[in-house]
Amino acid sequence: MSDLINDLYTAVEENLRPDFLKDPEYLRLKKTTVQLWEEIAAALGPDGKKRLDALYNAEADETRFWRLAMFRHTLALGLELGRLTSLTVSAPRRSGIE
Repeated sequence: MSDLINDLYTAVEENLRPDFLKDPEYLRLKKTTVQLWEEIAAALGPDGKKRLDALYNAEADETRFWRLAMFRHTLALGLELGRLTSLTVSAPRRSGIE
């Protein structure tokens, strides 16, 4: 089951993420982040830049883990809502007359 979820996550990332990465708001935010990163790295010097890069890599690993966890939770919620909906639709209706 874990492999299936990972495959679904990969498919979503590959098919939906490129559209998100073209979003003008995202591009503006990314540009600002890159500018700030470069300014900080330049001010820190070579040793400080290595430490900043290590921080970035650790943050990227955490972000990947968080995104996968949120995907799994969202998928589980969607499946549960689908199950509840199918139970509601298939349940016999009462006429009110007994």
